[in-house]
Amino acid sequence: MDMVSWYQGAIFTSGGSDCYCYSEKGDTIYYISDFYHLSSMLSDAIPISYEEGVKVSGTSIYRYNYKERKIVWSTGITSPYNEPSNSICTYTLLDKSTNIWKYKVDILYYDGTKKNFMFTVNVDDGKVTVL
Repeated sequence: MDMVSWYQGAIFTSGGSDCYCYSEKGDTIYYISDFYHLSSMLSDAIPISYEEGVKVSGTSIYRYNYKERKIVWSTGITSPYNEPSNSICTYTLLDKSTNIWKYKVDILYYDGTKKNFMFTVNVDDGKVTVL
């Protein structure tokens, strides 16, 4: 990871195993040492503050605190369908205007069949509701 855009113009940048979060003015917001896996944790995460982001990974959604290096909450996403493990799920964030975010999940089965469903997640407590 060289540089990742983040919350309100901030960026993450790394030098070896060290990582810094800088404001858009170049001020250091915080520093993280020995954080090798930050780039994979930041990939596709949606920032909700300088320190935290929400990410869908596999069949889970979680809120992660990057400064503290800990999961705030993690919740499984249970599909209304019984898709096999070789199906491909694509998640699209439809609305994040409140603390209840709405996602659409498109499922592509190995045989070409397509299905979809929607769910909401409360980004404060991780409660998921399939619609």
